[in-house]
Amino acid sequence: MAQPIAIDEAGKWTSNFAPAYWAHWVLKSTRRKALVEWYCKVFGARPSFENRQLSFLTWDMEHHRLAIIQMPGIFVLLRGLQRISRKFFGLDHQSFNFGSLANLLHTYERLRELGIKPVWCTNHGPTTSIYYEDPDGNRLEFQIENFDTVAELQAFGQSGAFKKNPIGVNFDPDYLLERLRAGVSETVLKQQGSGTRPGTKEISGYKSLTWRTL
Repeated sequence: MAQPIAIDEAGKWTSNFAPAYWAHWVLKSTRRKALVEWYCKVFGARPSFENRQLSFLTWDMEHHRLAIIQMPGIFVLLRGLQRISRKFFGLDHQSFNFGSLANLLHTYERLRELGIKPVWCTNHGPTTSIYYEDPDGNRLEFQIENFDTVAELQAFGQSGAFKKNPIGVNFDPDYLLERLRAGVSETVLKQQGSGTRPGTKEISGYKSLTWRTL
C-alpha cells in the first residue's frame, strides 16, 4: 500500500509517473444535442468539431475538453439505469475549481438565471462545493479551496473535526451570496456553517446524504 502524504510534503510532492496534464473526457448519449446545449451554457463552450455522430467542445486553449458521442435512440431505455448506477458504482463526478468564492457564487447565480439548479451545495471542510447534473445525470462538482495552502488543507484532513464529519455542512447559496455582497469576507464565508440561513436547521454529515445528493 502506498504511503500517505505527510503534512510537510503536501503541495510539494509529485509522482514520477504523473501525466503532464488532464486533457478531456468523453460522454456517450442518446441526446447529444441536449448535452451540447447544456455544456455550452454552463462553461461557455464552443464546438471545435461536429458531425452527425460526434461533438468536440472546448472552453479554453485545449482542442477539446469534452467529446459527446451520439448513441442509437433505442438505448434511451438504459438512461434510468445509468442515473442509478452512478450513485453506487464507477465514476461519481468530475470536479472543477473556480478560484474564488465570488467566482463560484456568481457562476451559481448565472446558471440559476438560465434555469440550471444544483443538486447539492455543501461545505466539505476542504472545499466549498456546488454539484450539478447534466441532462443525462452526469455529475459535476464546482468548487473552491477553503484553505490558502495545501499544507493547511492536509492538516485539516487529519484533524478530529474532519474525522468526525468527512461529508460536510450543507449551505444555502443564495444566503452565502447575500452575505458576500454585504461585504463579509471570503475567509469567513468559507467556514462551515456560514451558509446556514438564520432560522433554518443546519444539515450536516451523513444526514446530508439523500437520494438526490447521493
